[in-house]
Order: sequence, then structure tokens, then C-alpha cells
Amino acid sequence: MDKTAINMLFEKLSKDAASSGYFVNPDRDFAMELAESLLVNRDRYGYDACPCRLAEGKRKRTST
Repeated sequence: MDKTAINMLFEKLSKDAASSGYFVNPDRDFAMELAESLLVNRDRYGYDACPCRLAEGKRKRTST
């Protein structure tokens, strides 16, 4: 997986979290693995399906 894309997504997630009063996991290695998994699922399903859930490939069904 492209390390630049992973870093860019991690930075975006960090900024989005901070703007909402949240923080990403302080274990950077763990958080980077999650960011990479989001990108893998984006390639597979066309959206950032959380790696902690089974994705069906249908965003509406996955997110409910």
C-alpha cells in the first residue's frame, strides 16, 4: 500500500477528529494500520468501510 496515501489519510483523520473534539488512538502504529485498512476497504468496496466490521459492499447496509 502507498505510504503517502496512508499518511495523508491519517493526517486527515487526525484533523477531522481534532475539529470535533476527539483524538485518534495515541498508538501511532496501530492508528496507521487502521488507516491502511480503511484504504484497502476503499479499494475493495468503493468507500471507507471500518475494518472492525464486516462490509457488504453496500454502504447503506454497512453503515446501519
